Amino acid sequence: MPSSADPLARALALARRGRFTAAPNPRVGAVVVADGEIVGEGWHRRAARLA
Repeated sequence: MPSSADPLARALALARRGRFTAAPNPRVGAVVVADGEIVGEGWHRRAARLA
């Protein structure tokens, strides 16, 4: 089973992908782990433009 730091490091790396596109929102990365395996991941890709 991977250590708890591995999914956290992956989430931080994913959050960095939104560096230039997520503002003014925070950069967010997420990793879903089940039984020690990463089963899902994602990040805040871009800020929405409201009318």
